[in-house]
Amino acid sequence: MTITEYTTQFHRLVRLASGIVPTDFSKKEKYLDGFNPKIKHDLMITIDDNTTYVEMVGKALRDEGAVECIQESRGTQVVGGVTAPPTYGNDRGGSESTND
Repeated sequence: MTITEYTTQFHRLVRLASGIVPTDFSKKEKYLDGFNPKIKHDLMITIDDNTTYVEMVGKALRDEGAVECIQESRGTQVVGGVTAPPTYGNDRGGSESTND
């Protein structure tokens, strides 16, 4: 699941359970709890007590966009949260004929 997908799902759940996460602080805590340790750590070092939930979401989404840009420039792609090498069609090492 991407950060964008997680954020969308989290927003839906917050609307349904507004009594469980009523404050900005509790939203931030619950939002962070849903990330894997690496992403959570990366976010934690870029926020402070004055960072709002909306600002934190923005940082997470920008980080995801930056990672995608880096991967595109390297010619890799993310498949299910895992970096995979680029695909080059159905060619499995043989040569394709271009005779028409």
